[in-house]
Amino acid sequence: MRYTNNSLETTMQAEEVKMLRSKLKLTQEQMAQRIGVSYSTYNKWENGKCKPSRLAVEKMKGMEAASGR
Repeated sequence: MRYTNNSLETTMQAEEVKMLRSKLKLTQEQMAQRIGVSYSTYNKWENGKCKPSRLAVEKMKGMEAASGR
């Protein structure tokens, strides 16, 4: 399989999203609810099918900061 820079970026972003959720010890459904998106949308982020919006990323980073983990 050949990766373009864009798909490689999405995969890297997907790993970061997944690592953050694991760090917070939340399920995909719980994480989606806290961010304010559907489970389906969140699942696509973790699987690298699309990228989260800037606002969603900010919310996730805020959750990480608030958790102190």
